[in-house]
Amino acid sequence: MAFRVGDYSKFTSINLLIQNSQARVSALQIQAATGRKGETYSDIASSANQALSLENSYMRIKRYQDNITIADRKIDEFDASMTSIQGIAEQFKTLLTGALNANNADLISLSTQAQSMLDSLQSTLNKQVDGQYLFAGSMTNTRPVDTTRWGAPMPIPTNFNAPNAYTVPTLPATPTTFPVTIGANATSEYFGYYMGNTATQTVRADDNLSVSIGTTASNPAFAQLIYALRLAATIGAAPTAEQHDRLEGASTIMTTVIGSLADTRATIGAQGRMLLDTKDTHGAYLGKIEDLVQDLQAADIPETMAKLSAEQTQLEASYMTISRLNQVSLVNFLR
Repeated sequence: MAFRVGDYSKFTSINLLIQNSQARVSALQIQAATGRKGETYSDIASSANQALSLENSYMRIKRYQDNITIADRKIDEFDASMTSIQGIAEQFKTLLTGALNANNADLISLSTQAQSMLDSLQSTLNKQVDGQYLFAGSMTNTRPVDTTRWGAPMPIPTNFNAPNAYTVPTLPATPTTFPVTIGANATSEYFGYYMGNTATQTVRADDNLSVSIGTTASNPAFAQLIYALRLAATIGAAPTAEQHDRLEGASTIMTTVIGSLADTRATIGAQGRMLLDTKDTHGAYLGKIEDLVQDLQAADIPETMAKLSAEQTQLEASYMTISRLNQVSLVNFLR
């Protein structure tokens, strides 16, 4: 384009105005096509602080949802494990009842089956999820259960002669020894099968909500089940009357165990329901945040179209001005 030196600043100003007008027309065309004011905070400058606050809230709630998703998977694993353990307990109770009403051969068979169930129970309590032990408390890198570390079988007092004089043991909160009473004789047995800790796993589910999930292998229901299985597994080839009475005690324990396992599973189920309810609440809240953000970003289409029309008119006028300036010459001036 040829122009006089004196007209340079005029052309520069007009070109700058045209570029700015073109940018506004382009932005308004995008708004009209997408229904959004823009993609950056500068496009919604008057509502930027509110949008940023909503985005931060959204990301925080999403993290809680992710925590719950991970915890929910663990709860499913806990529940599956509890189903397996309840099956072991109920099967053992049935076998134990049958053996006590039969002969020594059945007792010997019970011993073999009890050891097999004990091995299955140990395997279940040592389950790993994503490389972490499920029943180890917060010591998730430690294999929590080794039933061979229980110690020697429960001793039989030399003066034992009272039939069915077995007292169901009560476990301490942090078990180290297992209190046992047979007849008038009290003793204790090493309780070292558990190598985790008593701190249950927790999940942060909301700003002011942390939920404990699952249980540990030190749960008294598991300890009593292990103890009862060991009583049966250590019966000799020729069970004595005293050993038979120990099995009566194991049968008594199993009644307690089966009820306690059901309670434990119900507690885990309640934990899962609480987390899922919280996740649903989060989902509804996230939906509201999305709606609010969409409202902040939404363009007023009628207003946008009116502005677009005005900008296009102004842009066309600028083009005409440039065109006329290009035609200015002495010849045209003298016409």
